[in-house]
Amino acid sequence: MKILLINPKNVESYSGHPPHPPLGLLYIAAYARERGFNDIAILDCVASPMSLDCLAKVIDQFDVIGVGGFTSQ
Repeated sequence: MKILLINPKNVESYSGHPPHPPLGLLYIAAYARERGFNDIAILDCVASPMSLDCLAKVIDQFDVIGVGGFTSQ
């Protein structure tokens, strides 16, 4: 099972703040790996923004998608 965890980009009004690593998603990935789920990827759209078309192509490659984030995202 291929798992993708996504950290969405910030809305424009919060884009001036420095990016924070998606620690919650990293914790979830570590927990899942300890339980045998080894095919996990994390996509940080704050650190590496991409178009919606590109994002859709990436998402299509995975079986399970998880989205985390803060209220500003």
